[in-house]
Amino acid sequence: MKRMLVSVMVVLLAGIFPARANLIMNGDFEEGNTAFLSELVYSPGDITPPTTYDIVLNPADSHYSCASYTDHTGGGYMLAANGSLEPDDIVWSQTVEVQENTLYELAFWLSSWSSLDSPVIVLDVVINGSNVLNSCNVPPTGGVWEHWSTVWFSGNSESAEIDFINTSTKYYGCDFAIDDISLVIVPEPTTLLLLGLGAAMVRRRRSQSLLSRS
Repeated sequence: MKRMLVSVMVVLLAGIFPARANLIMNGDFEEGNTAFLSELVYSPGDITPPTTYDIVLNPADSHYSCASYTDHTGGGYMLAANGSLEPDDIVWSQTVEVQENTLYELAFWLSSWSSLDSPVIVLDVVINGSNVLNSCNVPPTGGVWEHWSTVWFSGNSESAEIDFINTSTKYYGCDFAIDDISLVIVPEPTTLLLLGLGAAMVRRRRSQSLLSRS
């Protein structure tokens, strides 16, 4: 009976609080060079020139001196870019529909594929013309992924134009990769509280069930 109650509670919670949907299309780049815009030049198999990018499993496949590594999940695609020599070029851009007066979380992973010890990578993230993340940089070692995230309130906006802007103009070291971009609704505090209470109830039921067997 207790096991049945646990199952019912899990089903009810899943129905009331479904997984948050990612509004970004092809944010993991598994569909290739599609669903986004860029002011860099798409250059399959060759990102040796500045102001180019490629969708790759490993940046070393597109540049002879790249650090060799995979995406942060261990085997998918990423966007690898050789930074622009002009300031404020848009590396990646996508516009999505959003709900008014709603809080969202924007997140992504960033790494350097440079063989230099001190890469020069600076990205700004802009939504509807306003900076939401400034001066995103990466660890000094190539092939190390770093997670970035921020929250954004939609206000009266019904759409969000998200731009990743390369603000660095250094010739050497402005070599980076982006992966797993997401934009999801942030649950309201009451929702988070209910989720916590529900999880506690499930844990309690399970604990009681385990104790009843001993």
